[in-house]
Amino acid sequence: MTTFRMPAEWTDHEGCLMAWPTRQELWGEVFDEVKAEYAQVAAAIAAFEPVTMVALPGSGDEARALCGDGVEVIELPLDDSWFRDSGPIFVLGPDGQRAGVDFRFNAWGGKHFPYDTDDKIAAALLQHFGVDRIDSRMILEGGAITVDGEGTLITTEQCLLHPNRNPDMTKAEIEAELIARLGVTKVIWLPYGGLLDTETDGHVDGVCAFVAPGKVIVTLPGDPEHPDHERMRANRAVLEAATDAAGRPFEIIDLPQSAFVEVDGRETEVGYLNFYIANGGVVVPVAGTSEDEGALAVIAAALPGRKVVGVRSRVIAYGGGGVHCITQQVPSAARPAPRGPAGGGGAQRGRGVEGPHGGGGTFDVGGESGEVVLVAAPSARHRVRARGHDPARRIALAASARLRRAGVPARVAPVLRLRRAVADQAGLGAPERRENLAGAMEAGPDAVRVTAGAARIVLVDDLVTTGATLAEAARALRAAGAGPVCGAAVVAATAGSFGRPGAPGRDRSDPGGSGPQRVRGKKLVNRFGTGGEGASLQVVRGNSHLNGGTFR
Repeated sequence: MTTFRMPAEWTDHEGCLMAWPTRQELWGEVFDEVKAEYAQVAAAIAAFEPVTMVALPGSGDEARALCGDGVEVIELPLDDSWFRDSGPIFVLGPDGQRAGVDFRFNAWGGKHFPYDTDDKIAAALLQHFGVDRIDSRMILEGGAITVDGEGTLITTEQCLLHPNRNPDMTKAEIEAELIARLGVTKVIWLPYGGLLDTETDGHVDGVCAFVAPGKVIVTLPGDPEHPDHERMRANRAVLEAATDAAGRPFEIIDLPQSAFVEVDGRETEVGYLNFYIANGGVVVPVAGTSEDEGALAVIAAALPGRKVVGVRSRVIAYGGGGVHCITQQVPSAARPAPRGPAGGGGAQRGRGVEGPHGGGGTFDVGGESGEVVLVAAPSARHRVRARGHDPARRIALAASARLRRAGVPARVAPVLRLRRAVADQAGLGAPERRENLAGAMEAGPDAVRVTAGAARIVLVDDLVTTGATLAEAARALRAAGAGPVCGAAVVAATAGSFGRPGAPGRDRSDPGGSGPQRVRGKKLVNRFGTGGEGASLQVVRGNSHLNGGTFR
């Protein structure tokens, strides 16, 4: 039986999932305001990693308009917008395979109705993204747990033992299910969540969070009049007396700041500890008060090496949560070790990969340099986004899935955007400025972020006119000595590839002479010279799947 484990939140992410505000009766007069705050959170996270926003069917255009081009929007049925709690909890297997645990969801003990669609959303998301589902009959929200990725889980008795969750399960049975489904070996029970946290009955993500193995940050209000002043000190005492799964005592960082604001006539606490750890960053809910600066400084010290960004989240707090509550990280699947012939070395020949129209392909990989990383450049065309899909991303996702099924390590890199502007701004083609691309790759929504150590990079775009830019990007990256792009292969799909099936095609090639050529009514074949490394991929016009190809 395969053992899966929940990785720590600071490990590398493939992206982040969010849900667009849906339950209007929860927000009342501040419904429009909370949409703006959700959009700001999404944009802040999208500066670090891809964000997929799930909107209720018919709400996608609104979400796209407010979130901007850096956020992908898809439409699925929803009841509410708290994916930390209703979404799947992702886990990794020993060989790096990713799965999602689908715990039951009952809207925090039946506080809101209906919730039956949200009880099914985890399964729907896993099916949509092609991720294996692990079922659990236990009710559990993701905000109720924090893990170190090394066997330790912290939760609160106030929440998990509340009779409105799993009244027929004992504490020992709940702990056993956490161990079985999330791969932990030790559960630490804090007595309290927030006293004012009546919405979730005291989730741990409001009072304690792992920030490194053996290291936690805890809410510890400095104001003696705060309702949690003594309760949080009781929590701290439990941690002081405990050790983690590896036997280490905890390093405890105190977060003394607290902020209260008025939203729609109601006093609301904005919890700074409800932050989201992204790739290279931390997005923190802030109140717009004098306490913000001190809280951000504590969090920055707790998570060194990450850019800390505060996002005003007053209305989100009014609804009962924070940035962590409305997000769910998707961890990057670990790269499987290449499997060669017995004794190591040598190339592995994957199974033939059947295309959607019967085409076949063989993918050759060898040694330790077998991984293929597909870098998708989201479409700049509004009419494509408005249809709820993105051609380049669909190519990349389909290609990575089919490569993995063929036994080839493959993944889609965390990417925001690649446009011709990257070539202009980064000075591609100018030898003395090529090194600027390394900075441009981390620069934001008009750049590409690729994890180091990859053996093959495939840059995927949906506009034929960017073929020269993509080819030049590959050459410039190699010239700059970037290891991940040695032997980079480049493929571009034309705009017509995902337009109306049978739409008139235009034959054209890019002015640089290295871009793709499209032949009316036939398969698109893109070939780029890559310094002795050859690559070809075929894309069938009118659908989003590779029809086979060869990497050498």
